[in-house]
This record gives sequence, structure tokens and C-alpha cells, in this order.
Amino acid sequence: MTPSPFRRPKRRKINPYVPLETRDPASIEKVVEEGMAIARHAIAMSVKNQVLIDILRQDGVYVADAYTGIIRDELVRFAREQRGYAARMEEELRRVASRPGRSQHQHDYRTRDRAILERRRDGYARLADALEGAADEDEVIADIAESAREGAWREVSATLEARLRNEQQSATRDPRYEEDRAERMRLVAEVDLGVLRSSHRTSWGEIEDFDDWV
Repeated sequence: MTPSPFRRPKRRKINPYVPLETRDPASIEKVVEEGMAIARHAIAMSVKNQVLIDILRQDGVYVADAYTGIIRDELVRFAREQRGYAARMEEELRRVASRPGRSQHQHDYRTRDRAILERRRDGYARLADALEGAADEDEVIADIAESAREGAWREVSATLEARLRNEQQSATRDPRYEEDRAERMRLVAEVDLGVLRSSHRTSWGEIEDFDDWV
């Protein structure tokens, strides 16, 4: 039997609306703490790339002091950005003073949004203060430099491990592998380990009897 085109479709059962649980916003202190963590991580990743480039150019030598100026400049730059965001929130606060009513979209701030804008302004300003303070702290700069060095070393070690795995796989297919093994080991001892030795001595202090290991 063909259903009638005029038959009403069945109504779908809709569950009653349950509003989301309201949560108190994070404290300004928490916002600043998380902002500092993000900034430090971003700077460390940027400096890590520079460390990798410099290691290749300088035969594996790592000099931490070479990056203090870069890190300090980046902290100041991040602080300047936060000052700009705080200034923008201040402008919005002046604008919403004469804009009552409901917002039409996410960035349509009105008088009722003053508390939110003030909170954002204060958060940006406090984060800028923290970043500027960090730029004057040698310990913070040293920690960021060390994070950059560790990140660079992880990438270098991962590349070496991949290279060794490829060599191992090649050994099962290449009949000349054993014949060339002595030359490859000489290159590892004189080139690859020489680079790693320079990096370790610069970063962690002199390693005693390193030559005995190779």
C-alpha cells in the first residue's frame, strides 16, 4: 500500500534541554601561569631550530650563552604583544560604555560584557608583566636554553637511530656489508662520535676517558 503524501510524519522525541554546568573562570594567576608556560615552550622550540642549524655549521659545538640574547628578545616581544592585546581590550571597554543590548555575534561586545573585557585586559597586562620580569631573570633564560638544547638533542638522536636502523636493514641485503664494515666503523668513531663528544663536553662538562669508549 502506497503511503499517502499528506500523512504527517511522526514527531521525533526530543529530550528536554539541560543547560551546561556553569563553571567559575580560572583565576588571573592561573591564566598568567599557563600563558608563561606556553610562551616558554614556543621560545624553546624556536631556539631549538637555531641550535640545530648552528650545530651543523659549527661542527657540533653547542654554546648556551649564544642564545641568551635571542631568548631575552623573544620574551620582550611576547610581552609587547600582550600589551597590545590589553590596549585593545581597553579600547573595547570605552566603546561598550554606550552600547547596551544583546550581542549579535561573538565579537559584538556590549555594556553587559564589561566584566569579561576587564578580566581579559587584566590578564593580558599581568602576563606582559611576567614576561618582562622573566626577560631579566638569568635562571629562566637558562632553563629555556636547556629546553632548546634537549629538544635539539632528541631530534639528532632520533635521526642517528633511524640511520642505524637503515644500516642494519641494509646489512641483510648487501653482500658487501661485512667487507665495508671496518670503514663504516672508522667513520662513526672519527666523525659521528666526534660531533657527539663536542656537544656533550660543552653541555654537561668534560667527560672523562671518552676516547676509551670508542
